[in-house]
Amino acid sequence: MIGHEPETLSTVPMAPAIVRDWRGSSPRPVFVHSSFRTSSTWLWERFRRSPETTAYYEIFHEALADLTPSQVMGNHHAAWESKHPAQAPYFIEFLNLLQKDKGVPAYDADMAFRSFIPSEGFDGALTSGEKSYISRLIRNATDNHKTPVLTCTRSAGRARAIARSFPGCHILLFRRLFDQWGSYSYQSLIGNSYFFDRMNDIIDYSDDLFLLNIKECFPLSTIDVKSVNLFYRFSFFHLYIYAHAFDSCDIILDASACRDPDYQATMEERIRQSTSLTIDLSGARRNFELSLLSVGDRALFVDTIRQFTKIICGGAPSPESADFVRGLAEQLLDDWDKNEFHTHRIRTSYIERLNDLAAIESDRTILIETQAQSLAAASAREALTAELAAVQDTLEDSRREATEKQAHLANDLARARETIEGLRDELTEARAAASARDALTAELAAVQDTLEDSRREATEKQAHLANDLARARETIEGLRDELTEARAAASARDALTAELAAVQDTLEDSRREATEKQAHLANDLARARETIEGLRDELTESRAELDALSNEKADLSLETTSLRAEADASTMRIESLQQSQQAIQARLKEQASEILLMGTELNAAAARNTLLDRRLQIARATPPTLMRRLARLKRRILKP
Repeated sequence: MIGHEPETLSTVPMAPAIVRDWRGSSPRPVFVHSSFRTSSTWLWERFRRSPETTAYYEIFHEALADLTPSQVMGNHHAAWESKHPAQAPYFIEFLNLLQKDKGVPAYDADMAFRSFIPSEGFDGALTSGEKSYISRLIRNATDNHKTPVLTCTRSAGRARAIARSFPGCHILLFRRLFDQWGSYSYQSLIGNSYFFDRMNDIIDYSDDLFLLNIKECFPLSTIDVKSVNLFYRFSFFHLYIYAHAFDSCDIILDASACRDPDYQATMEERIRQSTSLTIDLSGARRNFELSLLSVGDRALFVDTIRQFTKIICGGAPSPESADFVRGLAEQLLDDWDKNEFHTHRIRTSYIERLNDLAAIESDRTILIETQAQSLAAASAREALTAELAAVQDTLEDSRREATEKQAHLANDLARARETIEGLRDELTEARAAASARDALTAELAAVQDTLEDSRREATEKQAHLANDLARARETIEGLRDELTEARAAASARDALTAELAAVQDTLEDSRREATEKQAHLANDLARARETIEGLRDELTESRAELDALSNEKADLSLETTSLRAEADASTMRIESLQQSQQAIQARLKEQASEILLMGTELNAAAARNTLLDRRLQIARATPPTLMRRLARLKRRILKP
């Protein structure tokens, strides 16, 4: 049943710590298995503080494959919005293991997510590469007489295989699932969807039947923190992995409960007994960032969580792991219910604002695309103008060439006419010499031959001229066609100019609409600020009440401390009286023994006196000398 129980110690069952005496041998390794955003960096930093440890951060992190010294120094809490405690860069412990070029020896990037669950399933074994890599890390620490601490958010799926190959202290670290979901959601909203993406990668890479069913039952097209399918994937993935990691771990540590002093002290003692390390878990705090989960049908949502939890528990390795998972699922529903009660209205308003911002962003995108189209149209117009100028230059060149060819043709025609005129003159002279034809027959034949040759040359020249004229006409027709195309391009340019004017009008309308939407958004933001101010006032009042309660709690703590001191003093007095009583009883026993011994001695003396008296009675009838001997004998007997 979903309710609002007070937050005290975690109600999720914990595995008992296994305590062994490892003195005289190499320190046994400590493994911390967890998931993303579960305070794993906080716990790793607490182990790192100890001078007795070499604490490795994220031993299966994909960055280790190409890690360089400069990258080591660039990977730290301030390089991204991590909310991790301030400390030295994460991967310093790997520095002396790096290869000369890059990367940690024996590590393969596929170990990060493709090997998250062994290929044979949860009962499968580590690969030889994983064993070699982990052995190298352990040996690097033990060679320096340090306890190796190997932490990772990518190892929970193979926790059973690691525990089987590397006995030691195995810790399963978890956080309240709804708090973890809030951290995933916040990171995604600020642009960092890494944690959702990697969870989906593990599901995509795995051949595990349950994870394949989760993928099919709850499909995703994108990462949307409002999506109930994404929430189902997140919840069932973690419940399933925790169910199969539970029995392999010696200590189950709830990071959300470490703020409770009693729970904190209990876990510190368990870690000390299991590892011989003194780790300070103080300063832990529970925080919640953001959830925009939108649930339509409440009953459907709750029953879906419970039915899938039943399936997971049915396949759990032990009743204890099944109880652990059921507790986590009910805790998840309880936290969701509280969040829904307190934030439903403001979350709905926030989602509406997000939708408005998305619409404005869409309008801005359209505006940018329109501007880009306008710029493209202007560029196209400029290109067409340049192309038209080139066409006009080509046309002018063609005209010049045609004019030059026409001049050459005119010269050729003039020369042909001159040749014809010369031939005509020669023919006239020949006719004038007809009277001397007979005498000049041979000469006339020669002249006729020459004339025939000239005619042939003239005919050929005329044919060439005709061909040149035909080509000139074709060139002129081509130029006319090009001129027609240029005129068509000019018409297209005018059309583009008109279209550009229309686009600019549309752009101006879009700008006016965007301005109006911005004004509406400003009004909405002003109302939201007023609402936030009211909530801040309520928060201030709540904090004042909380401070008063804290003061009362501090007073009660002082009274409790005083009562405990008095109880301790009374206990000490009682113990002292008991010790005195025991000493008196011992002395009484000794005195009783002495009295019994004295009684025995008195009885013996009385018996001797009786015997002597009898002898005296007998001796009274004896001579005096015998009497004196008997008297001396009696004195020797009675002499102490």
